[in-house]
Amino acid sequence: MKNFRLIELTLDGMDCTDCLQHLEQSLQKLLGVESVEIFWSTKKLAVCFDPTQVEIADIRKVLESSGYSALNLDDLSELSNQKTIEVVINGMDCSECARHVQEIGRAHV
Repeated sequence: MKNFRLIELTLDGMDCTDCLQHLEQSLQKLLGVESVEIFWSTKKLAVCFDPTQVEIADIRKVLESSGYSALNLDDLSELSNQKTIEVVINGMDCSECARHVQEIGRAHV
């Protein structure tokens, strides 16, 4: 069983839906990235990945080479050697949002 990690980042620099598609495709090309979801309205990025194949530094390189930055990426980089991380998820305003995040987490554990 693989030990996937799910991280959520707040993006800076995303101005249009074309940006969203470009970034999503670039991240999905990384070996070890299981899934990528970008939430346009909140500028949030959720990446599920296998930390034995890809590191947070690799995700950072893709973000930066695509012209974006993540506002909370430095906080997550400090946790890269831990097996479990806790991520605060802002912007959830209904039970459907919570259910969706739980499903993503369960699917990749």
